[in-house]
This record gives sequence, structure tokens and C-alpha cells, in this order.
Amino acid sequence: MPHEIDRTFGALGVTLLILVVSLDGCAGPKRQVNYTPGEYQQVVDRQKSGLAPSADEVSGTSKDISPQELNRLGDLYLQQGNPSLAIVHYQNAVEADPSLFHIHSKIGNMFLKKGLPQDAIQHFQEVLKHDDQDALTIEGLGEAYFRMGKEEEAEASFRKAIALKPDRWQTFNFLGMVLDRQKRHQDAIAEYMQGLRLRPEEATLLNNVGLAYYLLGRYEDAVQSFHRALLTGSGQPKIHNNLGLTLAKLNRYHDALESFRHATSEEEAYNNLGVSYLSSNETENAIACFKKAIDLSPRYYEKANENLMLAKRALEKSKRTNQPPAAVEPSACPS
Repeated sequence: MPHEIDRTFGALGVTLLILVVSLDGCAGPKRQVNYTPGEYQQVVDRQKSGLAPSADEVSGTSKDISPQELNRLGDLYLQQGNPSLAIVHYQNAVEADPSLFHIHSKIGNMFLKKGLPQDAIQHFQEVLKHDDQDALTIEGLGEAYFRMGKEEEAEASFRKAIALKPDRWQTFNFLGMVLDRQKRHQDAIAEYMQGLRLRPEEATLLNNVGLAYYLLGRYEDAVQSFHRALLTGSGQPKIHNNLGLTLAKLNRYHDALESFRHATSEEEAYNNLGVSYLSSNETENAIACFKKAIDLSPRYYEKANENLMLAKRALEKSKRTNQPPAAVEPSACPS
């Protein structure tokens, strides 16, 4: 099947789909990590040099390090790609000085990026116990709810975040995504447009506007929005793919194939075009495209052949019911 219409997942964000880390449980092991000032500076220097942490850095026993230094060291571990140790240091910092409660937002964001929204919520709520006007934390809470499918809670969180900080396009993008999921596509477009007023050339927003138009069946408007997204210089494959799916809805199959080619491999492009034909009941053209995908890549045989069998069964069914399939003459796949 073709890639599903894909939506860039905003805020923490666009590139959030994204920091992949390995964390077990809610917050990892609780281990006291302390250093003398001299030891601490050595750790900082090692981290800046990109060197891996030593065992001594993990199990130091000195009690002279400050909570602020623990927080800073957590930041360095995170920058060096060691989120597990970052969390240990963040937790030790906030346990030593509860006034540093905003550190919980960092931990929450890390769990979000790992795909653990329930754990993230616990940390965001810890911040909001002390500061219920923290717009970025409220946005993070909304994202966690969104990922869990709790749409009402997500919408309420994003609206509150916008009321507190109306200058973030990412929050409008999130809110639009919630509304799209609720099939309130026209309302979603209004929120994406608000985001575009703040960031007129943001490909993420333009892509999502195009998707909302697609879901409304307004394919010409969708094509225009996807073209605008590509004109920003974004070469994201998902935008090319979404454009291809939309062009196919307009029976512009040659153009659709070119868009699919920008998004993926040649054989995948033909498979996607075949699925587009099949969804329009143009089964003979679908069969031709699936055969091209198979000819181009034997390793792609299984996926395209499965779709080919579906198309052949659809063709046989239409013949049995005396309902000839729609076809574009001649029955063939574009090249």
C-alpha cells in the first residue's frame, strides 16, 4: 500500500519524531552522583570533547556539587546523546533543590521523544503544581494527551497554551492536528492559518493545510498548498508523497508518478500509483503499475504482488457482476 498521508508532528517537534533514546521505566535508576569542583570540571571537559563518561563519573561520592551544576551536567549528557545519565542528574538536581522544579519539563520532553507520553505527563504535571502558567509545559502536556488519543484534554491544553503564549506557530499546528483527528477539518485549517501568520513559509503548516483540504475533498486547494510547501525549499518526501496522492485524485496520474518518484524509490512509486488507480476502481491500470513495480525490483515482489492479486480479484468481481471497471485508455501504467 502507499505510505499513508503523513503529518509532521510539530512543536517539540517537527523533528521530534525523533530523539530516540533507551529508557527503562519512568525515570531510570536513582543513583547519587556527586563531584568535587575539580572532578566536575573534568567531567565537563570530557563531555565537551565528546568522550564517553567514565565509571567514576557515574558513581562519584563527593557531596560538593551543587544542584545547578547537576542540572548543567545533565544538559551536557543530553547533548552528548546519553539521556539515561541526563535524567539521573536532572533528578538528583531537583531532589537536592525542589525550587528547580522546571527541570521536570526537560525530563517530560525526553519521555515524549521516546514515545512514553504517560511518563511525560507525570513530569509536566509536577511543573504545573508550582507554575500553572508555564505555556511550554502546558503545550508538552497537550502533546502527551494527543499521543494517547485523549483529544479533549489535548485540545484544552493547546488552547490554554495559546492563550498564555500566542506567538508559537507550533501550538497552532498541534491544535489543528487535534481538530483534524476530530474530523473538524475546516476548523483545523483556521488554526494552521493562524500559525502561518506567525511563520508564513513553514512547510509543516503548509503540508498540514494541504492534508486538511485533502480530507475535505478540496483537491485543487490541497495541491496548491503542497506546492507552496515545496517552494519553501523543503524536500520532505512526505510532502511529495501527499502531493502525489492528491494529484491521483484529480486523475493527473503522470504528475502523481513524478511526485511519488521524488518521495521514494522507482518501484515504490509504481506501487503507490497502482494503489491510487485501484482506489479509483481503475483495476487494469493498477495491474499494469503493480507489474512494473515487480519487474523493477524482485525484492519488492512480495508487497507489489499482494496488491496485484487484490487488483486481479477486483477485476474478476467486476466482470462477474457485469460492472466493468473504470479505465483510462489505453489500459497501461504511465512511465
